Amino acid sequence: MAKDLFEKHFRPAILEACPSAPGINQTSVNFVEIIHNKLMDIPAAMTNFASLANCLFIGAHTEVSMVPLFAQANLSTGLTSGSVAARRYPRMRLHKVAPIPVPLVSDGVLRSLVMSLGASEAKQSRLSIILGTGYEAFHVEFFATKFPGSVQLYRLKPGAEYDLITRLQFKTTETFLLACKPEEAEVFLSVAFINRLLHPTYRWFLFNMLLVERNNFGGYVIVSKNITSMEFGPISTAIKNGLTTTRSVYLFDLLTVWSVYLKNILCNEASRVNRTVEGLTGSFSLGPDGTVTRKFWRMHFYKGLGDQRERIGNWSSSGDFFFLPATPRIPTDEVLKQELNLNVFRVVTVLSPPFVQFRKGYENRTDVPLYNRLEGFAVDMCKKILMKMSLNSVEFFLQPDGIFGSYDPVKGWSGMVATLMLNDADMACASMSDTELRRGVVKFTQPILFNQLSILYSKPEVNPVELLFEFLSPLHLYTWLALLGSGFASGLVLAVLHRISRNEQRLSLYEAIYVALGTMIQGVKTATPDRPSAKLVTVVFWLFVFLFLIIYVSNYAVKRTLKHIQTEIRGLESLQIQEAYEYGTLYDSVYLGFMKKSIDPLVSTTYQYIADNPERTQPRNISQALSLVNTGKFAFLYSNVLNEYYAKMGCGLKVVGSFGQETMNLGLPSSIEYDDLINKIIDRLISSGERDQLYKKYANPPESDLPDCTNKTLPYAIRDWIPKESENVGTRRSAVNLNHTLGITIINLVGCLLTLLLAALELAFQTYRERLRRLRDDMLKDLSLRMESANAAASGDDLMESNV
Repeated sequence: MAKDLFEKHFRPAILEACPSAPGINQTSVNFVEIIHNKLMDIPAAMTNFASLANCLFIGAHTEVSMVPLFAQANLSTGLTSGSVAARRYPRMRLHKVAPIPVPLVSDGVLRSLVMSLGASEAKQSRLSIILGTGYEAFHVEFFATKFPGSVQLYRLKPGAEYDLITRLQFKTTETFLLACKPEEAEVFLSVAFINRLLHPTYRWFLFNMLLVERNNFGGYVIVSKNITSMEFGPISTAIKNGLTTTRSVYLFDLLTVWSVYLKNILCNEASRVNRTVEGLTGSFSLGPDGTVTRKFWRMHFYKGLGDQRERIGNWSSSGDFFFLPATPRIPTDEVLKQELNLNVFRVVTVLSPPFVQFRKGYENRTDVPLYNRLEGFAVDMCKKILMKMSLNSVEFFLQPDGIFGSYDPVKGWSGMVATLMLNDADMACASMSDTELRRGVVKFTQPILFNQLSILYSKPEVNPVELLFEFLSPLHLYTWLALLGSGFASGLVLAVLHRISRNEQRLSLYEAIYVALGTMIQGVKTATPDRPSAKLVTVVFWLFVFLFLIIYVSNYAVKRTLKHIQTEIRGLESLQIQEAYEYGTLYDSVYLGFMKKSIDPLVSTTYQYIADNPERTQPRNISQALSLVNTGKFAFLYSNVLNEYYAKMGCGLKVVGSFGQETMNLGLPSSIEYDDLINKIIDRLISSGERDQLYKKYANPPESDLPDCTNKTLPYAIRDWIPKESENVGTRRSAVNLNHTLGITIINLVGCLLTLLLAALELAFQTYRERLRRLRDDMLKDLSLRMESANAAASGDDLMESNV
């Protein structure tokens, strides 16, 4: 490194100073690296190199003890006797450029820290010091005792950079001091900046030219200018000369000192060297005897990195300190838009129709950006917001675990909340609920929608034929048969008693059975029998019919009431007294947390049931929950907006009840400043009615998207033939409708048809009998005529015979 620097920067300057000096072109300067473990090995090693026999200077860029190294090595200290150089310079003079003492560096960094933060803010600030390989706690003890705020130490382990970044983010630290090797710092900052720890609210203090020169890390342009570096300088000169490490700067200053003496010797300058030289690390006083004394150390402060770098101060060991306080940054809307446009704006989302869903035909189109493949209420709201933010580059991506975010005491946060916490996204575009626990780690916009909880369930599909004849269900089939049998038996008894002891009213078997069955259904009014025995039978039968009616009516009322209780859910109260449905909500969801904290007794009881039966009541995702609902045995407690949508997109699903209240928001990282900008845009979207138009568009899917819930197969097709009552009528939910009573009409119609058929048979029979009667009468009349004719003929023959 020294040889390259000398050949590139110093030899040309010496040659230019005295190109015609005797022997200058024959002079060679060699640099030999001596590998040693101890400083005292240097003179011993030098004796093994013949090329060092006539060496003018020995240089060291590390701290060395000024012991008589040369005497111990038995090396002479003068040049050839009588030479000009021998009169001017001793042989083997040691020149050193020792590292800057740690206390001085610490003092400069501490003063710049306090100046950068401001005295009042520094007292409240939390400083995180990241220690890499070779750095220990005692190296930064100065900061722990002198920094006005709190100090925390973190160990940087290669390969564990991401874990450390996560810890720093969870600790909400905003001020960082990085003390590590350049290669470690490169990797660590790449991970840190990829995770967006470059926001203007974060303050970084670095000490490495390679890092200061960088414009981006991990492909992301650095937005923050709250990055202060303390470098030897001017840093532009150092970088121009290829000095990218502290060691190279030390060597450069060492060569700067040597080149002055070499030029004096090689150019045969008359006067000895006696001057001050400005190096990158400070000033050096060069004496006539070849001794070099450092006058002071000097460093420069810079704000920002790469092209945004700006010199803001100086510091020297002589006591000079100047630090230009940072100009207060005013995060106006325009400033925020400009900063956001430096990088791709990343948006994370979770599929949850109708808020986030794929456009038709784009589910598997990997050739199309996800931004163009998604639609939905939340997606369209986000797109309008991003458009009004004038962002040039936006990138959507799906949350890998597909959840909004929940907290586990062991595993920590998951879902989009964790993604926002790690700054892997600039916005969460979904209907996220703003909870107290989430608000502790991320930010939320103002609500884009208000919502309540409701109950989604499916009524079991009943055979319409069974429903039509539900009025028969209060009594068992055998009971109905026994009832009819009792009617026939009572008629038979009345007919027999009439035979034994005749009543005033004629009661044949036919009439007695007709009277008994007619009395049973209160459809026949007739004179009561007048004989005591017949009266007793009649009274007993009437009592039987009366009791039967009471049993039927009460049983039917109870059956319908229980059926409504078991299958008709109207709210949390009815949900808790029924036994037909299990009920619950998503596992570890915000709705479960809401019910847990509620002081409403009904909600608390509901939560207790769900918490006591997690295997049956807490599905792990929406798909599993809807699958349970469709079985007709599970009631799902969830967002009313989503339940209404699921009911429309399903068959036989109902949404009832409303309790609690929640908001639907967009999520943001906790460290960002553009939340107010987004809130202003949301206000305008709501006031202009654009929000409501989007909601109507996705909350009410077109008819073409709705499923066909008609059942074409018998007997279920009968249900679609039964007229439906208009919702505007407002009949009570428990009222008996045509579905339950049409069977009575059908029986009546069947009875009428049977009556007409019987009447037709009677008419046909009567017609047939009349025709038989007429035929018989005609036959008798014809026979009578024939007999009369025969008799007349017989009488004529007798007369003729008599005459004869």
